[in-house]
Amino acid sequence: MSGFGRKFSGAMLISGAAEIVILDIFIQFTYEHFKIDTEKTARSSILTVIFAAAVIYPLAAVLLGRLFTRYFKAREYTLTVSRDISFFRNFIIIAAAVICADFIFLYERSKPFFDKAHVDAQMRIKILDLAPDNEAHRLFLLEQSYEELLDTVFYSVIAACVIQALILLLSARVLVKAYREQGSILLYK
Repeated sequence: MSGFGRKFSGAMLISGAAEIVILDIFIQFTYEHFKIDTEKTARSSILTVIFAAAVIYPLAAVLLGRLFTRYFKAREYTLTVSRDISFFRNFIIIAAAVICADFIFLYERSKPFFDKAHVDAQMRIKILDLAPDNEAHRLFLLEQSYEELLDTVFYSVIAACVIQALILLLSARVLVKAYREQGSILLYK
């Protein structure tokens, strides 16, 4: 691997790991505050968080990639002749796989938060001390709402992974263009 490839990959690995950890913590904090109820009010909030993250993750990866591309190319680190397209294509594919794997990991980590919110909603209904028929009906509606919420989150995570992969694939040209246009900032050879 060339000097550019080593420097770029190392910088992206370190900064990408930090970005993923910080964004994962924010997303998990938002999952803790959702309340599940029969009116299905949590669904729109969860979808907003998932699709906002689906756009933020790949855009941050592309911005960091562009920054490091220009920085290392300006310091005379280069790829071998005509390897720029394949190098950045491989970087984009790996970045898409890592971001999608992180989203699936977040989905698995979110289940305990949703289970806790579900138990909390069941307890709120039982505390109301309703008639047994009314309580059973409300618990049934709550179960339906909870199952629909889990299905919605699952399908939205899959859709978010597709959106992220598309954003990254369409932005590969940005990195190649930044690499080809960047000149040296060094004054000596």
